[in-house]
Amino acid sequence: LAPSHDSPSHLQVGWNSSVPQCIDAEPPSFVDCPEEPIQVQTDQIGQLAPADYAVPMAVDNSGRVAWVRVEPEHFAHPRIITADTDVVYTAFDDTGNSAECVVRLRIP
Repeated sequence: LAPSHDSPSHLQVGWNSSVPQCIDAEPPSFVDCPEEPIQVQTDQIGQLAPADYAVPMAVDNSGRVAWVRVEPEHFAHPRIITADTDVVYTAFDDTGNSAECVVRLRIP
């Protein structure tokens, strides 16, 4: 129709409400969080070897994990531990949703 013609109201299409907003309510997840404790190995002379494991990888439905916090602070693997240790990985997305993975390191 040309701009000078009026359309019957039953043929008019339009939007008369607010613009819908997409809200991210789904938290990140870890694809490889170990369910069982990880036993720290000993070397040939019985000394504890560094705790070595695959670092859990976080993914998010938005395609981006904003950041991952590791506790104890500054924990990096492989690392020698002297007592049972829980390493907690917490992943956050851009909207503040979070997920947690606990890696339980156990000494013999």
